Amino acid sequence: MIFVNKKDNRVILSVRKCGWSTLAHWKTGLPSTNNWHNYSSSKKWEQGNPDKGGDTSMPWDNSFWKDYNITLVIRDPIERYVSGIAQLFKLDGHGVDVSKFNNWWKNLDKSNLSFNDGHTANWLYLIKDMEYNSMQIVKTDELNNWLESEGLTPKKVNQTPSTMKYQVEQVMGDKSILEYLKPEVEMYNYLLDKHYKE
Repeated sequence: MIFVNKKDNRVILSVRKCGWSTLAHWKTGLPSTNNWHNYSSSKKWEQGNPDKGGDTSMPWDNSFWKDYNITLVIRDPIERYVSGIAQLFKLDGHGVDVSKFNNWWKNLDKSNLSFNDGHTANWLYLIKDMEYNSMQIVKTDELNNWLESEGLTPKKVNQTPSTMKYQVEQVMGDKSILEYLKPEVEMYNYLLDKHYKE
């Protein structure tokens, strides 16, 4: 997701399951006179869009945002993956009927743990060598506070129900999942160490 304020050389970057829906809802509620614009679907801006939808062949330009002050919205990778799996289950036609989850998970092809989907694909590796003027990290659990600090009215949307979250968390001990998420967790911690201010 890309929200750009050209006037102030600011950009907000996020991906699915990292406040994406909350940010989209925030933007649609702004008056037309605001300086923020959603360029998430724009071909012109796609080289700076970290939400590749699981398609690693999409272009990425490390220097695309070199003149911008970036606000990067990130989430603990394990929490994001839990929410992403719940979203895939829901999108597969099961809604939040947790009674069907175990059978669905058992029969799911897990040869590619990103499932070529933006809800579960690793993405923080794109940020490692990215150029920018400045970077601010906002964790998703603090997104509402950050929006309020910007003078905006937040509204959390598309949250995973607790019963669904609990069901998905039961499969998260799988070593292959933890191995898949390991580089994402390392990059998340690196970004927090380098740019996060409480």
